[in-house]
Amino acid sequence: MYVGLANLSRRKDGRRKIYVGMDLHKDALQIAIVDGTGRVESNSKISNTFGSIDRFFGDIPKSAGIVMEASSISEGIFLHLRESGFSPVLSNPYKTKAIAYAKIKTDRIDAEVLAQMLRGGFIPHCHMPSQDMLDMRHMIRHRRHLAANHRILRRRIHAVLLAGGARIAGTPFSRRYVQTLREMKNYRIDDCLHVMDAIDSCIRRIDRTIRESIEQWPDDAPRLLLTIPGIGPYTAMLIVSEIDDISRFPDSDSLCSYAGLVPSTHSSGGKVRHGGITRHGSAMLRSVLSECVLSHKRVRKDSNISRFHARLARKKGNPKATVAAAAKLLRVCYWLLKERREYAESMEGHDPESPVRLTVKNGRG
Repeated sequence: MYVGLANLSRRKDGRRKIYVGMDLHKDALQIAIVDGTGRVESNSKISNTFGSIDRFFGDIPKSAGIVMEASSISEGIFLHLRESGFSPVLSNPYKTKAIAYAKIKTDRIDAEVLAQMLRGGFIPHCHMPSQDMLDMRHMIRHRRHLAANHRILRRRIHAVLLAGGARIAGTPFSRRYVQTLREMKNYRIDDCLHVMDAIDSCIRRIDRTIRESIEQWPDDAPRLLLTIPGIGPYTAMLIVSEIDDISRFPDSDSLCSYAGLVPSTHSSGGKVRHGGITRHGSAMLRSVLSECVLSHKRVRKDSNISRFHARLARKKGNPKATVAAAAKLLRVCYWLLKERREYAESMEGHDPESPVRLTVKNGRG
């Protein structure tokens, strides 16, 4: 039994609340335990293994409050504790300013501050989806990383051609174009094409799984998003997996804020200044919405979103127009999922909520 935890067995009846703050690292976990009065009962370090975690929390009542900062290693620990019967919460590291701005910052202090903030109700929570939604989110993100590597290899081939002064007529990476590349017998190009073929095979397999998942999805959210022109199976499931439960957002402004598509605001002395978009939240959702806007424009040139984009592009430029149109499209997605109805162009022209004015700082979208 760990030092300082010997008396916790008497508190498993829930008469005194226990708060646990966890500072996570790759090899070790710093865990502070605070009682309801704020007194630190223990602050110890354990190895970052499920066995050590189970032994440590074997003396902790299930009613204890547990908090950890969201990070690259928090997901597995969070899910393990949740499966063990606890109710942990994730803290938003961008908003935990008491730790980020501390002049004296150690693992022991970080763990204790997290526990004290949880006791006082000052933790900015992060949402953790269900296991099924997490699995789909991992698959979608994995596909996106594969596609990014595919684009890197294409640029590498262009660089090799440019360095050698070679020019190939035709559409880049069409069948005839690729055949010409193979006939050049350049080992760098051949290696890139070989890896690209492997990536293409993986992407096709994931796409088949995504299409099957849409047909078997427990609700109609991805099928509703598919009714929007410019959104396909992959982008529909990406949006669904990043948003998760639409009821988490009280209005479309909150969803746009989650995607980082709202302007930053600085207010002081009665003066209000709006800057570029915050870029806080789901970068992947923000990125795919911009791509969907461009796809939507190609298939529906006369829609309200397309006309809005064209009108704003003439005044502010294409990058700013794409960001603003992405926010508009996200609002359409919100009401489509909220009201459980298919897309209609009339949804683009009226939002029952106040519009958010989008600006872009220094020309960045």
